[in-house]
Amino acid sequence: MELTPQEQNIVKYHRVTMDTKRVGKDKDGRPVTVYSTGVKIPKGDPNAGKFVAIPGYNRDTGTIMSEMEAYNYWRDDVISGKWPMYDSGSELNKRSKQIHKIMDDEAGRARKGFRE
Repeated sequence: MELTPQEQNIVKYHRVTMDTKRVGKDKDGRPVTVYSTGVKIPKGDPNAGKFVAIPGYNRDTGTIMSEMEAYNYWRDDVISGKWPMYDSGSELNKRSKQIHKIMDDEAGRARKGFRE
């Protein structure tokens, strides 16, 4: 699958989280490396109305953020074009599923990188 540079940033976030052993766990004990979160960009911001995929998992704190917490945390990076942006929520969901397959294929590696 061909990934845009912005989509590659999601995969890179996933891999750095594993490499630095800062993998979290969800409520069911499954590994969390990105917790990819889709957010509709709010009015007043550049690209308002578009949809952006951003990490909802803060690997520095080990917490999963709400949509707006994640957007506010990554806002400058969203504006600078670091994360993948789409015209519709359905386009974001379709691409996110494809990207998530890459991360699912690395789940065994993720389990070795749980936070201490």
